[in-house]
Parts: sequence; C-alpha cells; structure tokens
Amino acid sequence: MKLNTILVAGACASVLFTTSCQPSMGERQLKYTHTTLVDKDAYNAIRIIGGKVPYELDYASHVEANGTSENKALAAKVQATFAGMLAELDTLATKNQVDFPVLGAKQFKAENGEHTAEHVAATDSTAAIAHADHAEHGHAHGAADHYQHHVQHEVALIKDQFTRLSRNTNKELRDYAASKLEALSELYKQAGGTEEAGGHH
Repeated sequence: MKLNTILVAGACASVLFTTSCQPSMGERQLKYTHTTLVDKDAYNAIRIIGGKVPYELDYASHVEANGTSENKALAAKVQATFAGMLAELDTLATKNQVDFPVLGAKQFKAENGEHTAEHVAATDSTAAIAHADHAEHGHAHGAADHYQHHVQHEVALIKDQFTRLSRNTNKELRDYAASKLEALSELYKQAGGTEEAGGHH
C-alpha cells in the first residue's frame, strides 16, 4: 500500500512539474497564431493609422523644407499633431500584440525634389476627381492646393479611424483615441475641411 501511494504521489508531482514549466495555452496561441488582444476594429484602426502617420510626417518634413509659406504652416501643424503619435501607437500596439510598425506601408519619396500634383493624384483617390471638378469651373490650382487637399483627405481618414477607436470596448484604446480627436479636428479645419453637425467629414 505504501508503494502505491508513493507511485501516485510521484506521478502527480511529475505531471505538476512538467506542466508548470511549459507556456500556457494562451501564450502558445498568441505566439503561433498571431492572435492579438484587441478586436478587429481596433486592429484595423491601429494598422491604418500606423501606415498613414509615418508617410504624412515625411511628406510634411519635405513641404516644410520646400513648400510655400501657407503650406509650411500646415506642414508644421501636421508635424505637431502626428509627432508623438508614432511612439504612443507603438506602445499600444506592442501592449495589445499588434504588429507594429506596419510592414509594407507606403514610404514618401519626393520626385526630382518636388512632390508633384500627379503623384498626389496617384496616391490620393479623391485628388483627381477634385482637380477635374475645379478645372470644369475654371479654377486653377497649384502645388499648394494639392498639398492642402491631400492633408484634408488623409486627416479625414485618420480621424475616422480615431472616431471608431473612441467607441472601442478596450478602455485604454478608447481613452487614447478620444484624447486625439480634438487635435485632429483642428488640423482638418486648418487644411480647409468643414465639419457638419453630426456628420463625419
């Protein structure tokens, strides 16, 4: 009888020691399936914002060095609004196990020292339509108007993602997004955007 008790105790102890040294089921799931700790909406928002913010910061740096005085003021506001956002997003993404920085995100490249209107039209889906509409009405546009329109469009997209994130079930993400909405609204207005009461953009 003593032998049976010793064998059972030994078997229980070996099972206890072997399972306590291995990673938990949740840790293995996160490691091998790339599961995140946020829902799909928060995951998409972090990925979209994380893909756009570095591009806009690089573009704003280029405009500050080479743009008109009106565009330089707008570019400075873009820099001020987005400057700290990358580090904060990186911290939130790491904490919630979202891959960051966004791999494959578009990189800004100035063409022959100038960011041409054609390049803006190629990267901004609404630029070509807006340019055609304004040309119909006899309005001439330069690079200054294209940068302003580009910022307006991209900030509207980023602001929409922050609005979605501000309604997320994750309290930390919700509070972070809510803290950024006012600054994004100001930037959107400075870029020429108008917000309707109860409307998006």
